[in-house]
Amino acid sequence: MSAERLEDEFDDEYAASVGEWSDLDLRPAPPPPTIIEQLTAETPPMRGEAITRAHDELLWAMNFRERFAESRIESDLIGLVRRLPDGSLERYNHKLAQEARKGKNESAAFGLGKIGEQDVVIYAMEWKFFAGSFGVVAGEKFQQAMDLAVRRKLPVVSIISSSGVRQQENTAGLWQMVRAVYAQDEHKTRTTQPHIVIENGQVWGGLSASTVPQGDVIAALKGTEYGFTGPKVIEAYENKPVAPGSQRAEAHFMHRNVDMVLDGVPQALAYVEQLLRVAKAEKSPRKPDAPTHSSGMVTPVVSENRQELNLTKPGILPPWYKATSPTVAEKKPPRRRRTEKPNQEELYAQYQEFIRSGTRPDAAFFMSEVFDDAVPLYNSYVANNVLHNPAIVASVGRIGVQRFLALGSQPSYQESYDGVRRIPASPAPADYRYLTRMLDLGERWKVPAVYFADTLGAKPTLEAEQQDQGRWISEAIRRGNTYRYPLATFVIGALGSGGGLSVAPFGDRFMMLEESQSYVAEPGSATSILYKTGSPAVEDVKLTLATMSATPEDQVRLGLCDEIVGESDDPYATAVFVREALVRTHDEVKGLSPRQLHARRRTRIRGLGRALLTAPL
Repeated sequence: MSAERLEDEFDDEYAASVGEWSDLDLRPAPPPPTIIEQLTAETPPMRGEAITRAHDELLWAMNFRERFAESRIESDLIGLVRRLPDGSLERYNHKLAQEARKGKNESAAFGLGKIGEQDVVIYAMEWKFFAGSFGVVAGEKFQQAMDLAVRRKLPVVSIISSSGVRQQENTAGLWQMVRAVYAQDEHKTRTTQPHIVIENGQVWGGLSASTVPQGDVIAALKGTEYGFTGPKVIEAYENKPVAPGSQRAEAHFMHRNVDMVLDGVPQALAYVEQLLRVAKAEKSPRKPDAPTHSSGMVTPVVSENRQELNLTKPGILPPWYKATSPTVAEKKPPRRRRTEKPNQEELYAQYQEFIRSGTRPDAAFFMSEVFDDAVPLYNSYVANNVLHNPAIVASVGRIGVQRFLALGSQPSYQESYDGVRRIPASPAPADYRYLTRMLDLGERWKVPAVYFADTLGAKPTLEAEQQDQGRWISEAIRRGNTYRYPLATFVIGALGSGGGLSVAPFGDRFMMLEESQSYVAEPGSATSILYKTGSPAVEDVKLTLATMSATPEDQVRLGLCDEIVGESDDPYATAVFVREALVRTHDEVKGLSPRQLHARRRTRIRGLGRALLTAPL
C-alpha cells in the first residue's frame, strides 16, 4: 500500500475519533465538598419566618407565662437617625413605633414555664421585633429572669435570636452585656440549677459574647448562624470573603463552641426535657443500687450502634438517651486473668486493639450502660464515611437516685477493608476547655464525677501548639485534682502521654480494666524517640512495649493504680463490673466533706511514685 493511501486512512480514522472525544469536559474536577458543606447541605440558614415560628413553637410547648410584658424604653436615648430612601429621617422613637405595630413592645420576654414535669424560668429573644436587638429593656428582663430563678431555685432556658446590641441605645445598651454576665454568675453561685441556651436562627454580637457562652449547656437549632463579628465586617477587615457555612452553628459545634446541634423544635424539647429530668437533684440521695443488669448478649459494640447509622449519609446525629430500668440477667464471668506476665506478642495484640478495634467498649458505651438513666452533653456527626465523635465527651447519669457527671475520651470510627476501624481519641485545646467547663457544671450540681479514659495522648499538631495546648492540658489536670466532690477514674483502654492524664485524674480511686495499658507515651512514639527515627520497626515497638510496665498489674505494683476491674467477653457484663466498682468507690467516700476529700486526695497525689525512691526525701 502506498504511503499516500496509508496517510488517507489515518486521516479518516482521526476524523472519526474526534467525534468520540471532542465533547469531553477536560476541565479539572471540582474539589470535594468540605465537611461543613456536607453537614449544612440539607439545612438552609434560618431566616425571618422560620426563626419566629421556632420561637413561638418553643414558648407554646413550654406553657410560657410572660411577666412585665409592658416594659419599654422611656425615650429616644441618643437621637440616632437613619436617612430613608425618600430623604426623610427615621428617629429611634419612629422605629420603635413601627416595630410595635408588629404586636410586641420589646425584643425580650421572660416568665415561668414548664418542660415535662419541671418548672423553669424562660428568657426569650424575639427576632421579629427589631431583629432581636439587645438593649436596656432586654437587659432588665434578663436580670429579672435570673433573679426569679434564684428566688425559686429553678433552671433557666434561654431562647436566643439576636442581631446584637441595639445601636440606637449606644453604650447604655452595650453595658447590658456586663449586666447579663453578672446575673448569670449570681444564678450559678446561688443555685445548683442549670442554664440551658437554645440558639435559634441568628445570634450575633452582644449576646454571643455574654449570655450564650456563659450557659451550662449550649444547644443550637440546625440552620442557626452564630458569631460575635458578622461576615461583612470580617470580609472588610481581612479583605477576603468568609467561607460559606463557616459561621453556622454546625461549624461552631465542630470547634466545640456549641455543645449540641438539634434538628428542629421537637428534638430540642425532647432533649431539654430529658436533661432536666436526669439532672434534677433529689433531696436525700440514697445509696446507689447494686448492679443487677446485663444484656446477656455478646455483641460488637460499635457494630450494634452502627445498625442505625448510614456512614455514607453526612449529617449531625441526634443525641442518644438511656432511660430504662436495669433488667435482671445472668452475668457472664470475667475473662480469667493471666497468672503470668503477657509476652511481647500478647501485649502488642492488645495495643493494636486499642488503636484499631471497632468492637472494644468505649466511653460512650459505658456512659450508656453503667447508669440507669443517662443523657449526653454532646452529639456526633457523620462525614466522609466516618463517624466523628468529640475527643472528650460528657454526660449526666443516675444510679438509683444518685446523679453522676461522666466524662471520657471517645474514639471515632470509619469503614475499612476489614470492617469498622477505630480512630483513637486525640484531644485538642477546645476539648480540654470543654472538659474544664463540664467540671464546673458538676461542681455546681454537687455530684460525683467518673472518668472513662482511653486515649494515646493529645492532638500532635502545630495548630494545637499555637492554641497553647500545654496550658489547657495543665488546667484540665488541675481541675481534676481539685474537684470538690468524689471522683473515680477507670482506664478502659489505653492511657498514654501527659495529654492522657488530663482525662484520668488520680482522684479518690484509680482503676484499670484488666486488658488496659498505661505508658509514658504511645509505644510507637516512644520507640521513635528511643531509636531516633520516624518509622521504627515493629519488632522494636514490641520490645519497647514489653519493657514499659504497661499492664494493670505493673501499675498496681508501682503504686499507680488502686484496683484492677475484670473484663468479660460480653461488654455488657463488663459494664456491670464497672458499675459495681463505681458503687463501691462512692460508698467509701460518700460521707466525706470537700475539705476531707481534698486532704485525702492531697496525700494520695503527693505520694505518687514516692515509694520507688531508694531514700524518700
